[in-house]
Amino acid sequence: MSIIDWLFIAFISISILCGVFGVVSLIRAVGSNRELKKLQEMSPPKMKKKKRLWMRKIKLLMIKRKKQQKTALFLFLLGLLLVAGGFGGRYYQSTALSKEDTASIVTGYYLTTEIEKQLALVEEDPSRARTNITELSGRMASFGVKRADGRINVEGQRLLNRYYKQMKEFGLNVTGQMEPLMTDEEVRASYETDLKTILETQKKVTKYFNLKEDALSKRE
Repeated sequence: MSIIDWLFIAFISISILCGVFGVVSLIRAVGSNRELKKLQEMSPPKMKKKKRLWMRKIKLLMIKRKKQQKTALFLFLLGLLLVAGGFGGRYYQSTALSKEDTASIVTGYYLTTEIEKQLALVEEDPSRARTNITELSGRMASFGVKRADGRINVEGQRLLNRYYKQMKEFGLNVTGQMEPLMTDEEVRASYETDLKTILETQKKVTKYFNLKEDALSKRE
């Protein structure tokens, strides 16, 4: 489990304890309040010594009740803050990329950028383009083993897995049809269209996870 998972468990556990002790303090405050009301409903003793003791007891009960009420309020507020912090961390985790997925997107950005350049280079320098496309398409095909982190929310997982699948299929298709790609303009145009689809998905991924394309181009 990640640090956020451990923090979530710790925060929820502590918040439950805060709730339990808060209820105990509240029950004690109610008991002190009842005892205080009973004393206040009684007629004050006529003897000065007993009257002072009676008044002192009332004062101590009032202080005790106030302290118990403050303790209960503090514990309830602390529990709420911990719950909010725990679920806030979970929400962040569900919308944030893991290191592995971030690395995959950075690599994917590089591969799509480079293969787009090489497809445009086919007619000018076919030998060099073939070598580079072969290497790039092989790396794209390896995206077939990638899966989005299960801690990301469902929408984010679907988007990432769609991107990985498109990268894999493009890489495999290019590798399997290298000759037609190099010699047939229509086939090449078809792959350029497929690449544009991947680039659109890639743009959605970067937007969804708040990634800046400038930063991605500098990290590969």
